[in-house]
Amino acid sequence: MTKREIRLLAVACTFIGIVLGFLIAPIKAGVSCGNNNTITNTENPRKNRK
Repeated sequence: MTKREIRLLAVACTFIGIVLGFLIAPIKAGVSCGNNNTITNTENPRKNRK
């Protein structure tokens, strides 16, 4: 293999890895990453209105 073929193979493997990483990423499955510190009133949303 020539140096050019080795570089092409390395670049192709890198891009295939990136694409596969996006396809099987946990964020796609609905896993939330972050600080979800929101206060919500799920009981009765109109209860606190004045």
